[in-house]
Amino acid sequence: PFVEGEAAATWNTTKSVTLFGSAPNLRKDVWGGRGAVGVAHSFPSRWGYSAELGWGYYGHTNSFATGTGPAGTIVINNNSYLYGFDMLAGVNYSFDPIQIFLKAGAMAENRRAKGTAALTGTVN
Repeated sequence: PFVEGEAAATWNTTKSVTLFGSAPNLRKDVWGGRGAVGVAHSFPSRWGYSAELGWGYYGHTNSFATGTGPAGTIVINNNSYLYGFDMLAGVNYSFDPIQIFLKAGAMAENRRAKGTAALTGTVN
């Protein structure tokens, strides 16, 4: 059995609107990471296999836009988080002094988003 941790640079981003000529303000996390647990087994013939389950966090983006028009001021705030679960299977071949690994798998990715919009002012 093994436990694994990884750090990553991310490119998580989300689009936002321009309100009455005012561009949105974007703030992004540029870091992420992944943790996994698994098993690995080697045979005397230099071949081996591995299997692992993991969870990863791939960043957070916040966009904030505000604009004023004839009806008042509108404020839009969006938060987005990206994360996922994965399963990998692999084979490895050992020859002194190195090992070659090949892993393949699948990931279920989820984006959790929450947004708010508020209009202040009066409509005539």
